[in-house]
Amino acid sequence: HYEQRKLKTYRGNLSEFVKKVPEAQSYYSFEAAAFTFHFPEPGYLEGVKNKDKAIMKMSQVDFTYPGTERQILGGCSLQVSMASRVACVGPNGAGK
Repeated sequence: HYEQRKLKTYRGNLSEFVKKVPEAQSYYSFEAAAFTFHFPEPGYLEGVKNKDKAIMKMSQVDFTYPGTERQILGGCSLQVSMASRVACVGPNGAGK
């Protein structure tokens, strides 16, 4: 924990740390802090006159990891335009 321009260490886990330094609750829980995201307005691509026109399309996509038979995605379709906001989310190690 950085305190008065010095790094201060504490014994124990994060729960114990929050008991000693209550203002650190925001490190521990997203509910403790209000998050707001502001994204810039996307600019135009050369040759694309309309933000709603698809710039990437996938239809009926299947995915299987090499060396396995289990299908992870099946029949997935996707269309992205300049007006779209796309995020790949999931836990660490999930194969994003």
